[in-house]
Amino acid sequence: ISTNSFMSELDIWVNLFISERINQTGVFFMNIISNVFSVKVLAIISFVFIIYFIYKKQWRYSIITFLSVGLGLFLNALMKELIMRIRPISSAIIESGYSFPSGHATIVTIFFTLVIYFSLGSVKKLFYRELIILSSVIVILLVSFSRLYLGVHWLSDVIAGISFGLFWTTFIILLVKYLGMLSARFINYGK
Repeated sequence: ISTNSFMSELDIWVNLFISERINQTGVFFMNIISNVFSVKVLAIISFVFIIYFIYKKQWRYSIITFLSVGLGLFLNALMKELIMRIRPISSAIIESGYSFPSGHATIVTIFFTLVIYFSLGSVKKLFYRELIILSSVIVILLVSFSRLYLGVHWLSDVIAGISFGLFWTTFIILLVKYLGMLSARFINYGK
């Protein structure tokens, strides 16, 4: 059995397993979670953070947020259009567009990875940093699960969204830090 067929079988099994166990209360709460942490809501909050970082002259944070969220959402949408994967049929809500990778899983992972990253430099007490990290991971997992529960994504869509979100945010953070070090060396070299 190839890896591809294994993942397809797992996707179908998880979808059937969850769809046989959903109830109206669960759908109600998972829909709220999906809407509160939607792509639009987190993109707007990210934009507000970018404005705040610019106001505070925290250029690195504003650039990291812009590139992580802005380009991350663009690349997510591009992947959806290139892969054109159909959503599961047995969904509890109506969702349009392609399925792979999950935009909710991608944006929530990017956003809360940034929250963790920014808090590491600004929150001094270990207890509060750990609380932010734990809360962020729980929100990422909860939002991602809500997409499975509502039946609008396959498991592999959600795993891909989380993986891409982590990869992209880490890549942007490291790239901006590296370019910052290069520019500092260049400026110091000229003196």
